[in-house]
Amino acid sequence: MSSEELLREALAKEHHSTVAFLDAAFRMLRESSDFYSCSDNRAIVMKLMEKYASQQSVSGDKPKPLPKAANRVESNLEALPCAVHSTSRAVPSTPKASSVRSSSSSLSNRVSINELIINQHDNYNGASCQNYSWSQTLTEIDVMVKIPETVTSSNHVRVFIRPTDLTVVVNVGGNWVYKVNGRLCYPIRTANSVWTLHPGSHIHISLEKERDRWWNVLISGEEQIDVGKVDRSVRLEDLTEEAQAIVKKLAYEEYVKNKLRFPQQ
Repeated sequence: MSSEELLREALAKEHHSTVAFLDAAFRMLRESSDFYSCSDNRAIVMKLMEKYASQQSVSGDKPKPLPKAANRVESNLEALPCAVHSTSRAVPSTPKASSVRSSSSSLSNRVSINELIINQHDNYNGASCQNYSWSQTLTEIDVMVKIPETVTSSNHVRVFIRPTDLTVVVNVGGNWVYKVNGRLCYPIRTANSVWTLHPGSHIHISLEKERDRWWNVLISGEEQIDVGKVDRSVRLEDLTEEAQAIVKKLAYEEYVKNKLRFPQQ
């Protein structure tokens, strides 16, 4: 299968997830090219991102940035206990917002489905808080921020991802309301962290941990989890190629051993 076909297949299967598609694309580059051996490629990727981000800005899809005093939002705010500790630039990803209007019955159905999405697997190895749920693997954090069904455009959302803190502000009825605001448990890599708006449902934020470790809380001051009880299993595809080869070899050896022990099975 060609590289183009691999990308098309990934896009077809994971069209609803920007992170999954990009993950498939960069994994393909690692497995079938010397892309990562060239130090200039990171600059090339950033240049392409800036190119298409500027085109999106011209089309009107990208939200207008807040003033330089980004930590101060003028309006009635539901302030959280933790304050923002940095004014460094955020790294938003602003997909197109849906403009489809639904009937009252379909809106009702969508709300129930959204609640199901938020309440199920989104606290895997993490926790559910008042305005958001978070889950984690050893290397990444996924945050699902609940939003009202009236929030259907990226213009209604401000997300600031910084190395040590996270802020999410949503426009609800004309007022900017903090949904997440505080210092992160540990530092993250902002260059590899993105967010995606799912109109009328939630904001999905994907954060890459600076170090491979288990977090006991997302935002300092929230209730902590017992990291001794987290599922420490790792997906095979997340391992290095060498580690995958070892695992497959051990699995095959175990299979042969069982066949010799129970030949009739």
